[in-house]
Amino acid sequence: AQLAGRRINIDSALIPADAPTDVLELAQRVAPVVYQVDVPLFETHFQAKESGRAARTCTYLLAFPYSHLLSTLQPPFLLLDGLENSRNVGQILRTAYHMGARSVIASSSTWGCLTGR
Repeated sequence: AQLAGRRINIDSALIPADAPTDVLELAQRVAPVVYQVDVPLFETHFQAKESGRAARTCTYLLAFPYSHLLSTLQPPFLLLDGLENSRNVGQILRTAYHMGARSVIASSSTWGCLTGR
């Protein structure tokens, strides 16, 4: 997404303690803080349930509101209010992304319906 010109704010990265050097370097380039956790902990709680190299990827992402002044947001805008289902929010966000939405404004009630899915 960053290569496509989208602004992404990454607070931290989580990688296994035995991650290859290229993965560690990438994490250090994109995140100000990199956490390396013991391999068993990573495998138990964060690792994909697949085989091969894909299994070493983290399937966990935590997002939180990142506030900006309205005057700094770029159109087209997406305004989310009154949504109560996290799946609906996810589908709307994916569709809006592909339609070129540059800024998302979500009410606290809509943000509150989001889960870890």
